[in-house]
Amino acid sequence: MQTGFRGAWLFWRSFLSTPAGAVGAAIVAVALFVAVLAPYLAPADPYQITRATFLAPSGEHILGTDNLGRDMASRLIWGTRTSLLFGFGAASLSLVIGVVLGALSGYFGGVTDHLFSRLFEVFLMVPRLFLIILLVAMFGSNMLIAIGVIGFTLWPSNAKLMRAQVLTLKSRAFVRASIGSGASHLHVLARHVMPNGVSAVIANSSLQMANAVLLEASLSFLGLGDPNVVSWGQVIQQGQSYMVRAWWIVTLPGLLLVILILGIYLLGDALAMKLNPRLRTRGSA
Repeated sequence: MQTGFRGAWLFWRSFLSTPAGAVGAAIVAVALFVAVLAPYLAPADPYQITRATFLAPSGEHILGTDNLGRDMASRLIWGTRTSLLFGFGAASLSLVIGVVLGALSGYFGGVTDHLFSRLFEVFLMVPRLFLIILLVAMFGSNMLIAIGVIGFTLWPSNAKLMRAQVLTLKSRAFVRASIGSGASHLHVLARHVMPNGVSAVIANSSLQMANAVLLEASLSFLGLGDPNVVSWGQVIQQGQSYMVRAWWIVTLPGLLLVILILGIYLLGDALAMKLNPRLRTRGSA
């Protein structure tokens, strides 16, 4: 247990020593802090309509107000929670589906691999945003439904990556020894194959989290997001008609969206470099 803890500590210390890892981790950590403490950090109710419309950033309203007099700081703080919930939820769902289907495809091979591979290709060929808009229009714009829809469209790349890992792992001596000892296929997959092949998929899923955040903002901007939650895309959509009169309504959520996506990408890229020896060797070269 001490060895595992020490190994994890050394990994994260090495990870945070890289510029990309440190900057990405700092951005994501601040976003998580804001999201978790949103009820305590928000200075006002994000839905409260007042007569103080189009107030520029000032001491009373640090980030100004929108066209309905709602406090922009409060709306952006609550929007951080929405973006991270969507990103983490969709990426986690994509990770689970991709790992399971990719492992089954690579491990059993033959007809199973052929069928799953064709399924992966079909999902990869379909325009993702079009499919998401179609599914949200069919099943509604509820937050949980939207998370499920986005996660359901992100998994093929994880599945293909996991399949490639399993094709390499199943020929290893320790896997063959486990099969030779009479262990069931489920035991071999769960105990030996998946744990050793999932690291690359985790790194890819961290990058998918940024895609999920951007897709959620896109859906909200198009009016297909959950109207019961505050979203940065929703704020941008509602303020686009007032860009000349009140630039902060669109500029601030757009800037936060760029910073968060950049932070997640830096974190995912650094994680991929640390978990993939080939990328690490190429980067050092």
